[in-house]
Amino acid sequence: YNNKDDAVAGNPKGDVTVVEFFDYSCGYCKRVHPTTVQLRKDDKNIRYVYKQFPILGPGSQLAAQAAVAAQLQGKFDAMHEALITNKEPLNEAKLDSIIAGIKGLD
Repeated sequence: YNNKDDAVAGNPKGDVTVVEFFDYSCGYCKRVHPTTVQLRKDDKNIRYVYKQFPILGPGSQLAAQAAVAAQLQGKFDAMHEALITNKEPLNEAKLDSIIAGIKGLD
């Protein structure tokens, strides 16, 4: 719950912690995403912790690495949204395209 390296959304001091293990290539993760966004909008006391779990191939691993790099640059939210809503296979070219679309991300 309290790993300093994990990305956190919602209220960092919320009274309820939700932990999501996810893979950017997971169809189920992509389908539940709008629900998790709505959950945080509806309850401002939720602390939402993201746990990278890239098990669905090389694209998943590349996406997880890119998301961690974005987090280190303060751009995790934008990168996460772009990756989790992406409908194309994840590879270096696709990741380069996604990164280019996020202002200030290197």
